Amino acid sequence: MPNKREVSETDLYLLGAIEKLVYRVDFLENRLKRAEELLYYVISGNINKKEPCPSNYSKIGQNCYHFSNREFDWKSSASLCRGMGGQLLEFDTNNEKHDVIINLQTNSKLKGKTFWTGGLNPGLLWIWASSAKPVYQNTKYTVPGDGR
Repeated sequence: MPNKREVSETDLYLLGAIEKLVYRVDFLENRLKRAEELLYYVISGNINKKEPCPSNYSKIGQNCYHFSNREFDWKSSASLCRGMGGQLLEFDTNNEKHDVIINLQTNSKLKGKTFWTGGLNPGLLWIWASSAKPVYQNTKYTVPGDGR
């Protein structure tokens, strides 16, 4: 009788299949989101400009981010973000990840500091806390903790 803690080949196959399906769903959701944004842009005639970022937020790419100087554990940081109407950072695209990393590496006030993201590891793979989508690793950025 195999040990209950061992991961079988079937488990790994199923995990791989699930990861592929989640990736495909994520890809389609992003395409749909871009199509909706483009449709809204065309329909609105580009009259409505996006709101600027609130004070204490930084505009990076198309999004606004808050980088806290206070050091908390992950749970407290997540709670603080929710209290501010946001969430810990969860990268939607590689472009977003790239833009944020470049900003962290070039901004003298942020360079060398560490920040929490919304990554969780409940078992076999890392997922984003709010969406439960898998965290895709890209080691080319050499971020401590692989960006988690």
